[in-house]
Amino acid sequence: MHLVLVPIQPLVARRQAQMQCARATARRLHRGGTHERDQTLHGSVACDDVRGFHDEASKKVALDERRRRTVNSLYSVVNPLRQCCSNRCISRTAVSNTTLTRRQNALALFQAYAEKALASGAAPKGLEQAFAATLEISPSMWSQIKSSRPIGDKLARQIEQHCDKPTGWLDEERASEGVSQGEQQFLNLALKAWRATNSDGRKALRAHLRQIAG
Repeated sequence: MHLVLVPIQPLVARRQAQMQCARATARRLHRGGTHERDQTLHGSVACDDVRGFHDEASKKVALDERRRRTVNSLYSVVNPLRQCCSNRCISRTAVSNTTLTRRQNALALFQAYAEKALASGAAPKGLEQAFAATLEISPSMWSQIKSSRPIGDKLARQIEQHCDKPTGWLDEERASEGVSQGEQQFLNLALKAWRATNSDGRKALRAHLRQIAG
């Protein structure tokens, strides 16, 4: 058996070189792993912040969308009601204006009737009852018409017919003519009488006027 002797120095040198290379590789891996862990930690924090921001934004968008859908659903229900109420308000306004116009015109007819009757020498007392008889209505109905009772279409045509007015005359708006000449004369006379008497006479004059006015 023959033994072959191999020089040991090259083997030792090669082994040392391999060990140095392994240590260098281990150091690089260690440094790289630490850097990656740092980046991972910092990145995880940043990712959490970004993820939280996106989560909040998504929640806000979803909440806004739910609110928008709720408003739209309510609007689809409320809008017809609002439109209906608006139409009712318009209708009531129109009815109210028509009622007011008819009442004002009816009072103007009575004023003309009273002036004509007073000019012919009729007594002031009982003029309203006579005017109601002319219209073929009761005195109580005329009293209600003066205050608050609406004048319906049938009654309006009846008043126009008995007062020799064309159909629809009672529904037409007219500007107020102010105080007539007869009214102005009465006011002047009443003022003269008021100033010419004492307190007892003024009380009696006021009571007499109230009795006539009803």
